Amino acid sequence: MSEAGSGIVSASALRRMMAEKEAEKAAEALARQRHLEEEEQHKREMFLHDHLDLRERMPKLMARIEKAAASGQSELLLGTFPSAWLADKGRAINSNDPSWPSTLTGIARQFYDVFKRELEPQGYRLRCQIISFPDGMLGDVGVYLDW
Repeated sequence: MSEAGSGIVSASALRRMMAEKEAEKAAEALARQRHLEEEEQHKREMFLHDHLDLRERMPKLMARIEKAAASGQSELLLGTFPSAWLADKGRAINSNDPSWPSTLTGIARQFYDVFKRELEPQGYRLRCQIISFPDGMLGDVGVYLDW
């Protein structure tokens, strides 16, 4: 790097070193972005295609509800998911359209069906709302159970 014995590193060598570091950073950022995209795709596939097992999930849900009620809460956030995973990208939920349940897909649709069959007759209410607006666009949906 340095001129023969002078201890001085040439400007071109420094620029080359900086360019290599920038290329490494860019490659790392690209790899992180690809990993995040693959993870998001995996989550989406699970959301759309997994089966909701009531035998496993209902006792856990009831335990969460009882714990929330015991601490004075009257609602529970069941979960969130991107509005992009809905048939209409979240428009019906955002505008409080009464037909919003028809836009549900995957696990959310399965849970809605369980809610209608098992929980609504027991006095529970289900509410979905857009809970984030990144860059002014519809973001995540929050699914709440009230009692």
